[in-house]
Amino acid sequence: MSSTSPFSIPHIVDSICDHLNLDDIYNCRKVCKDWSDVFAPYEWRSLHMATEYDHWGPTSPEKRNLILKHAHRIKSLTIRQNDIWLLQGSCLNFKRLAYVHGKMEFRGFLFDVMDRLIHNFGLANIGLIPFLKNCCPLLEDLSLPSFPEEDCETLMKTIGAHCPKLQYLRLNDDDFGASPFGSEIDHFVYITQPLKFLKIDLDYRHDTTVLEPLRRNGSDALEALEFRNTAEYDLSEYIPPYDWFPNLKTVNYHKSDSKGLEVHLWTRPLEITANDDRYREDVREYYTSMVNMSH
Repeated sequence: MSSTSPFSIPHIVDSICDHLNLDDIYNCRKVCKDWSDVFAPYEWRSLHMATEYDHWGPTSPEKRNLILKHAHRIKSLTIRQNDIWLLQGSCLNFKRLAYVHGKMEFRGFLFDVMDRLIHNFGLANIGLIPFLKNCCPLLEDLSLPSFPEEDCETLMKTIGAHCPKLQYLRLNDDDFGASPFGSEIDHFVYITQPLKFLKIDLDYRHDTTVLEPLRRNGSDALEALEFRNTAEYDLSEYIPPYDWFPNLKTVNYHKSDSKGLEVHLWTRPLEITANDDRYREDVREYYTSMVNMSH
């Protein structure tokens, strides 16, 4: 009885293709005779490119060609900022993009300084902007790290104008522990899509200026909010009146102060009374008055 290769069983290959890691596939060449063709008949639906490199030099032509060969099939992509150039000129049909900060491929003090200068002087998204403009017409889910002020206005304009199907937007989504710049809130007005989910840094302010654009773009769409760095204000400051977003189910906020970080979650009650909105508006007016007096 002849043995059956696991790669001839579609659901096994489908499962593998849903969790591809580029370095794993690239390293497969060491053990697979036809490593570049193993997954050729199948779709690469999810590709993660944010792991550490196993080499010191730039990405090889062999690795780049492997990416481009399957790029048009990708539905979900996680990529580091210094790798976005690999896909320039390749218009993709993916629906999810997670764009994360990454160090330069070379090591040493000089390159660490260059990496910091690129980030601090508005060059961190130099490859991301043209990529969003030209290659993301079907994008539904976008996760971005924090960008300095020099980058934010252009970035928000690009997202608003060139990602028409966007539904889930995570801003300041930093996994490497750095403090966010908090500049996105100043330019959120450029976002035009009716979002279902928004994560954003409020830069230690009490106001929720992001709510007006969300209402303008489609109040029925919003289902969940997540705020970071809300400072020392009452939870009611971050919960919109019930009739603003009838389908809003949760508000998650991270309260940062000298004591550390607190994470709070508000869930929409099954029954809403007039007293709920009245209390919220009273508290909102109180905090707004206190802030105005402080100025």
